[in-house]
Amino acid sequence: MKQPDRERGRWGTFLVAFGASLWASDLILRRGLAQELPAIEIVFWEHLILTIACLPFLIRARRYLRAFGLREWVAAILVGAGASVAATVLFTAAFARGDATSVLLLQKLQPLVVVLAAHIMLGERLTPRYTLFAVPALAGSYLLSFPDPLDVRVEQVAAAGLSVSAAVLWGLGTVLGRQLSFKIPHLEQAALRFTVGLPVAALLLALAARSGPAVIAQAGEAPTLIALALIPGLLAMSLY
Repeated sequence: MKQPDRERGRWGTFLVAFGASLWASDLILRRGLAQELPAIEIVFWEHLILTIACLPFLIRARRYLRAFGLREWVAAILVGAGASVAATVLFTAAFARGDATSVLLLQKLQPLVVVLAAHIMLGERLTPRYTLFAVPALAGSYLLSFPDPLDVRVEQVAAAGLSVSAAVLWGLGTVLGRQLSFKIPHLEQAALRFTVGLPVAALLLALAARSGPAVIAQAGEAPTLIALALIPGLLAMSLY
């Protein structure tokens, strides 16, 4: 390997590790908010903040959007509505229902989803070793979700189901995002993702408001919401 390639590899590894460490702040920031605010309201504020922050990239994205066909637009909508909004709502709701450590560890199922989805959707090769890893991972996830595997309770199923559903949607979003990466650069794709997700989050928030006030966040929660959106939401993802 040439010296410049080796240096780029080192920096790439460092950036991935640093981005992953920033993602860990999501637990600290989201867990407290999940105890105070509805999941959909948290996700709405996240997407509003991120859409504003990414506005320069969204403006630059216009020239790439002209090359989008039906397939790319469907993928963009699925990523924005599913992987960005629905998955984050499920993940946030899981914090309010279950143990935070279990919720986070269940997200480690994402690679299994990504590999299988890439095989189905992108035609990537699936090696026989996949099953050797998938079966123990699924068994471990079951044991992790339920402290007593023979005494499963409804509230435990709900929290685990929310977390696993979020992992599945995020995994599918990764594969769809890779498909889009051939048409639009990463930061512009992120801006599109948040912008597409914002009206979906607003619609879900409006539907939830039929049974109560749409917005209950206080000014004192604004710094935490901004930090949640910008640190694990934007900065960590950009570095990764």
